[in-house]
Amino acid sequence: MGAQVEPLLAARNRALQASSEAASLQALRQAHSSQGELLRRLSALLPEDSQLLSWRYKANDLELLIDTQRVDPRFFVQRLQDEGKFHNVRVEPSPRGDGVQLTMSLM
Repeated sequence: MGAQVEPLLAARNRALQASSEAASLQALRQAHSSQGELLRRLSALLPEDSQLLSWRYKANDLELLIDTQRVDPRFFVQRLQDEGKFHNVRVEPSPRGDGVQLTMSLM
């Protein structure tokens, strides 16, 4: 009887493993999709002369390095916080001297 059960158990284990891998891939795809949407939203809020140089997303915090001629921090704070998804927006001069560095939390 053990010999009859072993193939069924092996097939069940393979199915569970495949299901687990599929769930992991789905979660990864959703994470990338949501980050892509987040970047599209941000790019629509930035001044036209701006260029996103780098970004880092970790937990609920987002850091951006923006090449721009517009360095008035009030513009960025108001624009991003009024959008509704971003809060605690902080603006500093870029360490490279060519724009601003933005740090914010996501709601």
